[in-house]
Amino acid sequence: MSLIIPTVRDGTEAYDQRTQLEGIEYLFAFRYNLRRELWTFSIQALDGRAILTGQTVHVGIPLNRRAVQGPPGVLIAVSETDDVTSPTIHELGERVKLCYLTAAEVTAIEAAS
Repeated sequence: MSLIIPTVRDGTEAYDQRTQLEGIEYLFAFRYNLRRELWTFSIQALDGRAILTGQTVHVGIPLNRRAVQGPPGVLIAVSETDDVTSPTIHELGERVKLCYLTAAEVTAIEAAS
């Protein structure tokens, strides 16, 4: 069962949060680009090492495929409706959830395919 990454849903345009994935804590930085009307996020290790920088939140694709030594599973944005557009400022955490599948879940899905 995937983990839903908690996100702020009150219209805040920029915030940081610590999130634990598979026993390791990471620093997520979420930013909403008003001009492009898109959410982006970055991931850092707690020692400040950049893992992923400026990833746009798009629905239905692995979002951490460019990550360097980051979480071993897969981050994916999932829409709870038929609307597969990127989330607006108020939709991340509402219509679109940022989900994390563990490495074990990914392996099981690949084995079943």
